[in-house]
Amino acid sequence: MTPTILIHELAEEIRKSTANFIFQAEYQEDKKVSVYEGFFPEENFQNETYLPFIVVELRGVTDTDEGSFADIGLMFATYGGENAKYGGGRPLRSGFRDYGDGWLDLHNLAETVRQDILKLPSRILANKFPVVMPIEYRPQPNQPYPFFFGDMIITFEIGQPVLHLRSGINEF
Repeated sequence: MTPTILIHELAEEIRKSTANFIFQAEYQEDKKVSVYEGFFPEENFQNETYLPFIVVELRGVTDTDEGSFADIGLMFATYGGENAKYGGGRPLRSGFRDYGDGWLDLHNLAETVRQDILKLPSRILANKFPVVMPIEYRPQPNQPYPFFFGDMIITFEIGQPVLHLRSGINEF
């Protein structure tokens, strides 16, 4: 249960961090960032787009003699630029094309979340989960315009059961 509590607490923190963000959505009015815990709930997408979104998901748990650690993945996605829904961006006088701000939105969103995690008091989420450095953010190479994706991995220390030895074990 501990990793699921961690996912919920982190998603709540991200919702606070991104509450005022509004980005372009595919074939819709601009919208707030959706933050999902673990997966996309399919029923939410009958009449709307997924984008922009952040999915908070468990990537793995590691137990060592020094403690237990959960790797949490954040999958970021934004929709590209001013004219993206009309295909390919608008031509500029320079001969290049303006692909709008979708790629900037992706980095802005990820950087806001990263900085807010680093600003947590003592870098501890919900007074329970210490952040273990480093935090890693990677945009997807070769972005599939007009969609932009990035991935962040944050490791947190989580609780570990205390080992109690029963009397009589290993007695000779």
